[in-house]
Amino acid sequence: MKYKLSFIAMTFLAIMFACEQNEPVQKQGANTSGPQQVTVEEVIQAKSYTYLQVKSPAASYWLACAKTEVSKGEVIYHTQGLEMRDFRSKELDRTFDKIYFIQSISRQPQAANPGMVMNSPQPGNKMQMQSSAAVGTVEGEISLSELFGDMKKYENKRVTVSGEVTKFLPEIMGKNFLHIQTKGDDGKNLDLSITTADKVNVGANVTFAGKITLNKDFGAGYFYEIIMEDAQLQSGN
Repeated sequence: MKYKLSFIAMTFLAIMFACEQNEPVQKQGANTSGPQQVTVEEVIQAKSYTYLQVKSPAASYWLACAKTEVSKGEVIYHTQGLEMRDFRSKELDRTFDKIYFIQSISRQPQAANPGMVMNSPQPGNKMQMQSSAAVGTVEGEISLSELFGDMKKYENKRVTVSGEVTKFLPEIMGKNFLHIQTKGDDGKNLDLSITTADKVNVGANVTFAGKITLNKDFGAGYFYEIIMEDAQLQSGN
């Protein structure tokens, strides 16, 4: 089963990550799969993020990543980015027409994470993530197979789920966004998006408890058929 995020309006910040389920399908967007070689044209340092205007052979665009030291004129590499339109930074008092949030930059080309395959966010395509991880359940929790198998049953209810963290993006709209993933009963990957105040590491096996929301619209064309909101970390990391 695949969950699509359709383009609705370019009005505010939107989030999420790219997986086989619950994924954004954007009608617009540059190819930011990696590694991309770019030259830094401008650097803006904020409290938690470093904002970079960069130039590739094809275009000039903005990136944001966790705060890091980088200088104008440097050649850097980045992998897949999450496109956000009309993103308003209160700290900078500035609106970016389009910006890509990335996990990190490097001075050398970096390969994709082992055990994970990510497709480019090209128009009309899904970005996919595959992991070989199998995560067990703990007493009192439900599996992602159970959750996706009967989403209406769990709507607006608090549940506990476990999985491997495959994506983590901090401090967006005052929240941290992440994806967890497990194997379904049919052997295919199941992926759930989560918002939380807790911080976790990509690759960690975690357990979260939170409220299940269906048909969540963050604006700017990012619509989640299912998401766990305001989750609390129970174990892991």
